[in-house]
Amino acid sequence: MSLDEEARRLRRELEELDGTVVRVALFGQPGAGKSSLINEILSADEAQVGIHTDTTTKMSCHTAVTVPDVQFCDLPGYGTTRFPKETYFERFAVDSFDVYICVSSGKLVQADSEFFRYLLECGRPCVFVFNKHDQLWQKGKTTEQLEQEKRADIRAQVGRDVDVLFTSCRPDEDGKTKGIEELKRHVFELLDAAKQDRWARSMRARTEGALQAKKAASRKRVNTAAMYAVANGALNPVPGVNLAVDRRVIDDMKSKIRHDYGLTDADIPEIEACDSGTMNVLSKLMNSSAVPGGRKAAEKVLANYALPKALGRFLPLVGNIIGGGLSLVACVAEGNAYVDCCHAVAERRLQTRLKR
Repeated sequence: MSLDEEARRLRRELEELDGTVVRVALFGQPGAGKSSLINEILSADEAQVGIHTDTTTKMSCHTAVTVPDVQFCDLPGYGTTRFPKETYFERFAVDSFDVYICVSSGKLVQADSEFFRYLLECGRPCVFVFNKHDQLWQKGKTTEQLEQEKRADIRAQVGRDVDVLFTSCRPDEDGKTKGIEELKRHVFELLDAAKQDRWARSMRARTEGALQAKKAASRKRVNTAAMYAVANGALNPVPGVNLAVDRRVIDDMKSKIRHDYGLTDADIPEIEACDSGTMNVLSKLMNSSAVPGGRKAAEKVLANYALPKALGRFLPLVGNIIGGGLSLVACVAEGNAYVDCCHAVAERRLQTRLKR
């Protein structure tokens, strides 16, 4: 593959990375709390919440400003007079979703169990949620006993040994909801690799585990952006700069990493304050003529930096370009340092929220 072909491939890969959308369908009876679940997962009041009525008279899809690439769709009742079984799947493009969540807060009705069984038989990724756990109470029985009975009842009706998650969107006395993070983690595990990256980068991290998943996904972006920046820089060299780098690609990468961590331009000073000397190594190399000894100092920083194995296949393509290998190392080192600093800022804020 030529360098030009590789550059085009990498550009498509970056475009697909940002163009990927995760679609999650929720179905269940009116009043089960689907809208409340959507709002809690998105950390925003995006879905209209009904009071003992069915506000879902058509399919409604929701995203949040901070989570534009993850879409939650509240499906209307399956097999009703208004939405008969015969036309339901085609009408709502049921097969187009990545994950399906069946939501119940009481007795599981036949239509929902039938819908759930159909999805399982078709090999679709499904999760069963019993919502409004705070209302699960019966005199003389413990919560654990009631949960066991509910699991047994659901499994009997579905005819499968399915996992059942228990959630509640009503905060307890400590201000915490139940099962929401477990549900998000379960959905993440049901997605394919590309969708997992999109989910991890988009969703607001409210646990250390979610924050680590965001970091792993961001590092993948760094690898792809670094290769594209070097390939495009080699094809379109800047006069007087002895490096093969398209700086615009790296700046765009940083902007997207900030966004994925829920940070803005206003947070840039705090991000840069945690730099140990690697985060601006690319600028030092590119502006070495204006900074005496800048290039030598930058090369010293990069001397022992090991490239990820995934980038090994790319080195032969840039190895013969002037400054090609150094450019790639610099892009990856600076990108990963930027991820580390964004992560540190987000982690401090998460710890502050958790201590409240």
